[in-house]
Amino acid sequence: MSFQSGIFYTAEGSISCAYHDSNGQLHSWVKPMNGRTYIEAVRLVVKTSPPWLMCVLIGVALLILVPKVWSFSWDGLPYYCFLYLLFGTHFIFPTSLKKYHGAEHKVFSTRGRINRFRLAAIKRATIKKSRMFNRSCDGLFS
Repeated sequence: MSFQSGIFYTAEGSISCAYHDSNGQLHSWVKPMNGRTYIEAVRLVVKTSPPWLMCVLIGVALLILVPKVWSFSWDGLPYYCFLYLLFGTHFIFPTSLKKYHGAEHKVFSTRGRINRFRLAAIKRATIKKSRMFNRSCDGLFS
């Protein structure tokens, strides 16, 4: 998963993260997949998200939840609107997120094991096809 200043990658019960801080310095970590790590990941995503995106997400959440908690003449937005918003933001990227999202697709497109010793192969990978798509549809489009 890419976010505003880096990417997360999950494998075999752990979460790894590489991100740039506000000074542009690269940091990375690998931690076990547990509640504390999830909280740290969410905090990092929220901290680096642009204010306009956070306002839109909070606004839609309020338009969904507030009318359902308090009785209004309007029932509020349906729950699935939040999913639509999350899927829609996949195509509305802040400028700095584009490079991280491209890196995420390169990892998905790389065949074989993903590790730092194969960085050259990951850099050569295409952004447009995922390895999941390649494996499930081999031969269909040739």
